[in-house]
Amino acid sequence: MRLERKTALITGGGGMGGAQARLFAREGAAICVADLFLEKAQLVAKEIDTSGARALAVSHDVRRAVPSMRRGGGGVITGSMLTVDGGAAL
Repeated sequence: MRLERKTALITGGGGMGGAQARLFAREGAAICVADLFLEKAQLVAKEIDTSGARALAVSHDVRRAVPSMRRGGGGVITGSMLTVDGGAAL
């Protein structure tokens, strides 16, 4: 697993970023799935969790600063930050 002990923040994770979130999870990364629509992020995060990887869903509008993120579920993901992906449409 090439990305073990890494964390990836994927924006647009409920849409096109979902494929990247799944790929990074298969490689061992913990995933923070961020999307404007929390329900979409939660579906991807649940799928990743079911596969045995770690994922957290958050609601986030990429037009706003990072502190606008609201957790959509319990749990905390730790590890060194691997990437902040701009999968969300701006």
